[in-house]
Amino acid sequence: MGTDLSRRGFLKGAAAGVLGTASMSLLGGCAPQTGGQAAAASGSYTYADTIEWQGEYDVLVMGFGGAGAVAAHFAAKEGAEVLLFDAAPEGHEGGNTRYCGQFVVFGDDQSKLLTYYKALAGGMEYDEELLSAFTKAQVELPAFMIEEYGTTGLTKFRGVPAVAWAIPEFPELEGSDTIDSFSVNGKSSDSALWQTLRGKVYENTDKIDIWYESPGIALIQDPESKTILGVTINRKGADVHVRARNGVVMTCGGFENNPRMVSDYLGVARYNPIGTLYNRGDGIAMGLAVNADLWHMSCYEGIASLGGAGLEMEMGERSPYGAKIGLPGCASGSFVLVGGNGSRYVNETETTRHGHVARSGEWVIPQHTNRNFVVTDQAQYDQMTEAGVVDDFMSSKVVQADSLEALAEATGMHADVLARTVEKFNRYAEQGDDEEFGRAADTMRALGAGPYYAFPLVARILNTQGGPRRNANAEVLDTDGNPIPHLYSAGELGGLTAKNYQGATNMAECIVFGKIAGENAARRKDELAAYAAREQAKSTLTYTLGAETDASATATFETGEHEYLGTGEGIGGELVVKVKADAGTIEAVEIMKQNETPDIGGKALADLPQRVLDAQSAKIDVVSGATVTSKAFIAAVEAALSEAGM
Repeated sequence: MGTDLSRRGFLKGAAAGVLGTASMSLLGGCAPQTGGQAAAASGSYTYADTIEWQGEYDVLVMGFGGAGAVAAHFAAKEGAEVLLFDAAPEGHEGGNTRYCGQFVVFGDDQSKLLTYYKALAGGMEYDEELLSAFTKAQVELPAFMIEEYGTTGLTKFRGVPAVAWAIPEFPELEGSDTIDSFSVNGKSSDSALWQTLRGKVYENTDKIDIWYESPGIALIQDPESKTILGVTINRKGADVHVRARNGVVMTCGGFENNPRMVSDYLGVARYNPIGTLYNRGDGIAMGLAVNADLWHMSCYEGIASLGGAGLEMEMGERSPYGAKIGLPGCASGSFVLVGGNGSRYVNETETTRHGHVARSGEWVIPQHTNRNFVVTDQAQYDQMTEAGVVDDFMSSKVVQADSLEALAEATGMHADVLARTVEKFNRYAEQGDDEEFGRAADTMRALGAGPYYAFPLVARILNTQGGPRRNANAEVLDTDGNPIPHLYSAGELGGLTAKNYQGATNMAECIVFGKIAGENAARRKDELAAYAAREQAKSTLTYTLGAETDASATATFETGEHEYLGTGEGIGGELVVKVKADAGTIEAVEIMKQNETPDIGGKALADLPQRVLDAQSAKIDVVSGATVTSKAFIAAVEAALSEAGM
């Protein structure tokens, strides 16, 4: 790749260069000694010794997504004992890294990258030192992934038509010509990057304990020095205090699954998330409690056309039809997108820039109303039906009426407003000029006679960028701009995007700042100051390295005569099947263990065993939309049949 990675780590020089003198005085080797042990000899004790701890590690990493996986790996590589914990159940961890397109943005010219990322801020505040550290690392990312993670199938995508809209996403900005993107295997949206990052964690379970269903509840802070000492974790229903000897890294994602925060910070009342359902804003609430400064709280991303809106689900449910499709069948034709009163507010067919639309020379997030509708005529509905895109779910949502007036009454729109909207749109279609929103002439067809149909839509949120402000060392800053001692962050929690988002930037951030945070958190810090305001507490350390971990070992299951086990690796981890086979005949196939996403891989697994029985072979087709799960199942069946000698 033309980049020398013989030195230890691609960020080693960059991180050292931005560390201040005060920070450098805190760095040293790891040691398991607690503050209380050191204080006992002098007869004094620290604030940490007033806490009744139930566990102790060198580093705590809160959030097992892409950033958390990288931070935990590099903290362990520094010699630290690490606890990596997540709110999700096992097999559902991964945050938005699990669901994203699996691309990582980079460039071959650091100066151009820096210019481009400054321009992306669109006049908003940015941290030049942070951007400098980030863009310097970006140049080396492809070589780094090969060197550190063994991604021999890494493929660059600049110039590939299918993704040209995002490489670069803002071609008009200076420096954009250096933007490129890669995936680790030449494919997309298959969780390959997530599995690669997760794999390094599982390679280091001698230094990393993993807890699932264990959200962070509160940071434990020395009230005088403001040092973060540990985290209160809800360990499967019980609150436990876990000490961090050297650092806490927050990698718990954004707040798109917290309706109150979405309402407060984004001004959106009704919406559906696109990715994980476990980004609940925990890091923001915990950061506020320790006086962390917040930034980029109004910035979020959507995707695709229809202004980033999609078919309405119940609140809290993931948006259907994948990340890119708002409503199948609405690329061109006789339809309009309207707000709750029936007025049109966006170019329906414009490809958004991660949910941003063009407005007066800038790209902004449209303000979707609480209720939005795609209104079509019979011709458009028939076209969608014939194309096979009107499935049972869409049919259950659509509202039908013989006239626009009746449709308005059935949906709560204003009849006169809706009629005027359709009248204007039909005129624009006939003249070939959308005077309001610039929709292309070849995408417009006038709405004809009834009946008419209305599909309810809401805003869709891919991810949020807001959270505690971080610096180039991945340290979390307080409201005075000072680092909060021993507290770090990486990933979407406080991401660097202030206004305009370049696709695949968040994954680059997960890797770059995950590494910086993990290494800096692992380094030994100065002893805490003596404390005498409380009596010393006696700690019972139930949780220490190796005492309890949720990292899955290979599952064992009972087998009877002519029964054989096989395993495969799905998106949710280990997938185990039991096959009963005798005299060359497959008699039964049973799934013993799986943690696949219920509405994707779970549905596929309900069908795949019968396919094997019907074919009397593992040579079956994968289920469309669940390729990774299907391949894991097929591999497991093949392994079992091999044991059976078939």
